[in-house]
Amino acid sequence: MRGANGRSAVITSTRALAAWPSDLPLTMEFQHESWRMDEVHAQLMAAGAALCATDLDDQDPPDLRVTAPFVYLRLRRSTCSEGAVQAVAAPIEHFLEDDLDAFVLFRHVDD
Repeated sequence: MRGANGRSAVITSTRALAAWPSDLPLTMEFQHESWRMDEVHAQLMAAGAALCATDLDDQDPPDLRVTAPFVYLRLRRSTCSEGAVQAVAAPIEHFLEDDLDAFVLFRHVDD
C-alpha cells in the first residue's frame, strides 16, 4: 500500500483487513513510514495479519514486529553477503524458538 497520512492509514488498513477472509493468512507490506504507527500495528495484530519487514538498500535493518502467528521478511538489498544473511537469521531463530513460522524471501535477480 502506498503512503498515507496517519488518519487515512488507519482507515485504509481497517477497510483492507475487514475485507480479507479471516481464515486466509495475510501479510501486509508498508514501505512508507507514514504507515509505521502503533494503531496500524494493533489492527494487524487484532486481525492476525503479519507485518512484512522489508530489508532495503540504503535503509536501516527492518523492525521485526510480531503481529501474527508467523513473521514475514523480505530481503531486497541488491547484494547480500553471507554475514548479512547470518545477521538476519539470528533474530529469526528466536521466533522459531517461540513456535512461530518464519517466511523469509530473498530478492530474485537475473544476471
